[in-house]
Amino acid sequence: MVVEFQTIIRYFSERCVTCKRVTMKTISTEIIIDAPVQKIWEILSDLSQYATWNPFIIYAKGLFREGENLSVIQKPPGEKPRLFKRRISKIDKPNEIHWQGKWFIPGLFDALHIFKLEALGENKTRFVQKIQYSGLLTSMLWSRIEWSLKAGFNKMNQALKERSEKDIDNT
Repeated sequence: MVVEFQTIIRYFSERCVTCKRVTMKTISTEIIIDAPVQKIWEILSDLSQYATWNPFIIYAKGLFREGENLSVIQKPPGEKPRLFKRRISKIDKPNEIHWQGKWFIPGLFDALHIFKLEALGENKTRFVQKIQYSGLLTSMLWSRIEWSLKAGFNKMNQALKERSEKDIDNT
């Protein structure tokens, strides 16, 4: 029975281009950080230290390499922590990190989490954090997760700013 259900979901999710467009939802936040890209990159790529500064992704374990699997615990404001399995799908040092995951099987509720750094000057960087959801359950789950994820992203962005700007002389 489970195999049949998975086959049906996979069949429709792979073939329904319209469904993917309709069910694609995105949250995007950004913040300007008065620190060089390289310093911010070092903080973002050091997964073992997330628990010391990150109020949203309170735990991240795994090798920081493309194709590697991660265990990530997210704690959106006002919610219980949740464990997710993610795979690093892109590393473009020092500009961009992508990791992605799925809920049970591909096409049901898929996530692509993007961290992007854009140098605006020697000691000024735009940090963009974005997540794209797609899959058959996206529309149904969206209203339940949108606010808390955006709030979590904003808390993480602010904490990254504070951590990155620490000990920076911008005079």
